[in-house]
Amino acid sequence: MSLGGAASLSGLGMIRDARLGDIDELLDLEAQCFSSDRLTRRSFRHLLRTGHAATFVAVSQRSIQGYATLLFRKSSTVGRIYSFAVRPHHRGRGVAGNLMRLLEREARAHDCRRLVLEVRPGNRPARRFYDKFGFRCVARKRGFYEDGADALRLDKQLAPGRARKRGRLRRRPSP
Repeated sequence: MSLGGAASLSGLGMIRDARLGDIDELLDLEAQCFSSDRLTRRSFRHLLRTGHAATFVAVSQRSIQGYATLLFRKSSTVGRIYSFAVRPHHRGRGVAGNLMRLLEREARAHDCRRLVLEVRPGNRPARRFYDKFGFRCVARKRGFYEDGADALRLDKQLAPGRARKRGRLRRRPSP
């Protein structure tokens, strides 16, 4: 499911497919949001070129407010939220909620019945956000992060239907 342009966020800006030309700004966003385990330029290039990932950016006045990446496989009914970040000064404005709703629709469009993700146990704002969207802790992964910190594995059952496959091939983003 490509946005084929952009989806309006009713006064918040818009969400669109990420492009290769967004990588510098995405790297800056990573530096603002994460102290370790940041995605690299090479990782972003790979994610934006693969047919098994969808990365969306929330944009306002040509600036990226936040982004989210979903991984999925043809033979699996589980989608993985691989990365999710919103610039600190854009938090609390609905950007994260709009990105999450879009990830859920994208997951259903790829026949996913569940979403999973990992989060640091001490990241209380993120945990409250995921709780609000119906994610539940199902496991603790010891030493998950590169700094040795544990992660909580969260899981959410998706409601069936609503999104339908569009039968399209993912386009490679333009530079």
